[in-house]
Parts: sequence; structure tokens; C-alpha cells
Amino acid sequence: MKEEEVANLTQVLKTLTEARVEAMKHKVQAVESFDNLQKQYTRVVKTAMGTQKDSRENYSKLVVMRKKLMETQAELRKQREASTSLQARNAQLAVQNGAVMARVAALEALIASQPSKAHLELSATQRVYQEGAVLRHVGLY
Repeated sequence: MKEEEVANLTQVLKTLTEARVEAMKHKVQAVESFDNLQKQYTRVVKTAMGTQKDSRENYSKLVVMRKKLMETQAELRKQREASTSLQARNAQLAVQNGAVMARVAALEALIASQPSKAHLELSATQRVYQEGAVLRHVGLY
């Protein structure tokens, strides 16, 4: 009976030792897994922090670029308005220039049609009257 008890206790001790070895293996595996997870977590946190920093910098750049874009668009609007008003003024001056050139041509025609000595002998009032008649004839006065 003692031999059986000793064999039984030896078997129990062997089983407990094997269970303890198995438990230690699982504990070591758990610690290694935890270490790997900790390293991965640290790497993910560093990546996230770097990405967050880059995102903040890009947002700051975006704000500056938007401000510059708005300023440039405002300047472009002002330039277009100035260009439009200058084009209108240019068109008005072209019409006025054409009218003046027509008057000059009519006056030159009047001078060419008049004998120079006779023209000089006319009074100033008569010359203005003749010039007005020519301009009325051409439709400029």
C-alpha cells in the first residue's frame, strides 16, 4: 500500500510538474505577446503623432494658401474692373477722336476749296459761318 501511495504521489508530482511547465510556457508566451503588442502600440502611437503633426502643418499651410488665394482673387477682380473702365474710356476717346478727325478733314477740305487770298480777305465772322456750313453739310455740327 505504501508503494502504491508512493507511486500515486509520484504520478501526482509528475502531473503537477508537467502542468507547472505548461503554465510557465504559457506565461512566457503571454509576456512575449504582451511585449510585441507593446512595441506595436508604441510604433502606432509614434506614427499617429507624426501624422497629427503633419496634418497640423498642412492645415496651417492650407489656411495661408486660402488667404493668398482670396487676396489674389480680390486683386484680379479689381484689375478686371479697372480694365473694363479703361476699355470703355478708350472706346469713348476713339469716338471723339473720329469726330475730331472728321472735323479736321472737313476744315482741310474747306481750306483747299477756298482760294487762299480770298479766304484771308473774309472777316472772321464770315470764315466761322463758312466753316459751320461745311460742318453742318458733313453732319458734324
